[in-house]
Amino acid sequence: MDNKIWITRRARIQTEKRLLSNAFHSQLLLLWYSFSGVAVAIYYLSTSPDQPQNVIWVVFSVLVLVMSGYIQGFSYKKRADAVKLCYEDLDKLYIKAKNQQTSEESLYDEYKMILDSCENHTTGDFYEAICVEYLNSSDSDRKELTKLPNFYIWTCFTLNRVCKWVRLLSLYALPVIIFYCILKFLN
Repeated sequence: MDNKIWITRRARIQTEKRLLSNAFHSQLLLLWYSFSGVAVAIYYLSTSPDQPQNVIWVVFSVLVLVMSGYIQGFSYKKRADAVKLCYEDLDKLYIKAKNQQTSEESLYDEYKMILDSCENHTTGDFYEAICVEYLNSSDSDRKELTKLPNFYIWTCFTLNRVCKWVRLLSLYALPVIIFYCILKFLN
């Protein structure tokens, strides 16, 4: 039971990191999109006030406004706080399990109650926890790990990381790409 608690705790830590990263990037992207929309709108208003690109950038600015309301609905920080409380409770339970302070059935009941206190981690968070623990362990500590990453888990871990960065780079580049396309095709 203590191994199950330990790996669940590690996965929940990765969930919190993911949620906090999502909160940070969503706020930064909203600022970037707002700045881009305003900067380009000012550019076009000063260079060609009666051009169709002005309408495109007004639509873009309205889209940013709508997206800010939509992103706030995800409550990333609130969810991350709930996950943090969960893995802190799991840590206390892990110590109980290691010290054999309570029965297996009592541990399991408390484990289930703690898990129900917040959202579950994703499979990606689970794979991230396994790989990160493996990478952060010394050779001697790796022998004590109960869950070792296999080829499939390494592949999923790597693909998740690559997809995350491709998605972020695409989102950060989108205003520049739109501006470039408008310059290229409307001028």
